[in-house]
Amino acid sequence: MKYAVSRIHAICLIVLVAQFGFGGTPDVAWAGDGTGSPVYIGIGPDFGFEDFSNTGGIDIDDAYGFNTWAGLRLTDVFATELNLEYLDGFDFSVFGVDIEGQALAFTINAKVFPLARVLTRRIEPFLYAGAGIGWVEFDAGSFGSVDDTAFIFRFGGGLDLYLTKRLAFQVSSSYVLPTGDLDDFSYVSLVLGLQYRFGQPSSP
Repeated sequence: MKYAVSRIHAICLIVLVAQFGFGGTPDVAWAGDGTGSPVYIGIGPDFGFEDFSNTGGIDIDDAYGFNTWAGLRLTDVFATELNLEYLDGFDFSVFGVDIEGQALAFTINAKVFPLARVLTRRIEPFLYAGAGIGWVEFDAGSFGSVDDTAFIFRFGGGLDLYLTKRLAFQVSSSYVLPTGDLDDFSYVSLVLGLQYRFGQPSSP
């Protein structure tokens, strides 16, 4: 899994070098300007850094997975977004028994682009917050498994870097805060992905 993620990073870096080193700097016209489509989707590798509490000093591994999102840009400064995240690898051992942990999180986010009217449309920082449903499972093999579902919150921010009028590289990080029976299983999510904007944008 780690080698696959590394290859994805290498591909993203090659795309960036090719676009900025050889492809010039095309203008970006899009939903906030009344051109193109306000609908976008994205996907990328996801890294989960555990911030579990009440672990009794047990060393828990960080996790790897994927993150996918789909959004609607309502104005130049505001969007709504659906986010689905899967992480596998929150693993640890107790008395010689290996236990594998995984998590799934679905949230509906409100996203704000606070500098959309100040910076060039090629670079767009954003902040977001959302709420939804989270699921965590710990599997001890022949000893059985336990899992639970609960309401979660997500808070984060990131940066969209447009490579073309349709394609953007995104880096984002968020803190996932579960509630109820899962309130001990908070974690930090780091995503490096590509985002595609539907529709043929018009010329600026």
